[in-house]
Amino acid sequence: MPVNNGRTAYIQAPRWPNGVVPVEFDGVFTNNQRNVIIGAMT
Repeated sequence: MPVNNGRTAYIQAPRWPNGVVPVEFDGVFTNNQRNVIIGAMT
């Protein structure tokens, strides 16, 4: 489950070295688009 911290979502992604991927959202993304991006990265 992503953790939203302001404009950054920290995604649990085991295949990344540190296990957590910070993703910056600049507000042009809708929630649905964010879910697609998060799903693609995990």
